[in-house]
Amino acid sequence: MANITELEILNLKDKALHARDKVLIAKTNLENVNKQIDEKLKEFEEYGVDINNVDAELDSIRSERKDRKNNLVAEKDSLTNQLNELNIDNLNKAIVVLKKLSEKQRFLAKQRLEELGTQALNFSMGPNYELKIEFSDTRKRGQAYVYVYNKETGVKTSPVDENGGGIVDIVSIALQIVMLQATAPSIDGPIVLDEPFKMVSEEYIPAMSEFLKKIGKDFDRQIIVITHNNYIAENCETKITI
Repeated sequence: MANITELEILNLKDKALHARDKVLIAKTNLENVNKQIDEKLKEFEEYGVDINNVDAELDSIRSERKDRKNNLVAEKDSLTNQLNELNIDNLNKAIVVLKKLSEKQRFLAKQRLEELGTQALNFSMGPNYELKIEFSDTRKRGQAYVYVYNKETGVKTSPVDENGGGIVDIVSIALQIVMLQATAPSIDGPIVLDEPFKMVSEEYIPAMSEFLKKIGKDFDRQIIVITHNNYIAENCETKITI
């Protein structure tokens, strides 16, 4: 067995002591690490409780938001329905108003047409005749029917059936003049008539000539007539022969 010197023994002791110190340090470090781990685990446990509470709060918020969303959707649907009903109601009211305005305008136009048409008939055929206009709304578009009414007999007939078509000329001119006067914007200038009474019997020509003069005076318009009728030509204020 080799002899171990005292110096070598001291070196071995130093190494042993040094190794022991390292073990103690490592043990201390391990204890510190374990302590830190325990502290972290405790914190995690505490955080776990907080997280659960947060999850519960989030679930509550989500549920509340869902309920609010459903309520808002329901309120929106309700308001939309009310708006639709209001729009329909307003539309129906607007239609009624427009219909009434249309009926009023139609009545005024009818009244004016009947007045002038009756004047034309009175000039030509006497005071027993009136022009009547009747409306029919049985179809999608209203229709107007023109009649000549005899107050003496109480009979109304179509202008086409009266006086060989002469009444058609008389009524047609009266209606055209009324529509011209009612045009908006107004159309100024003279009224030009081409053979206006070619179907009217000679016995009614003098009266119709006076009717044209009255029209020109009442509406402050110049009446230019192209005609082969000598009586109408001779009774014009100015005559141009071609």
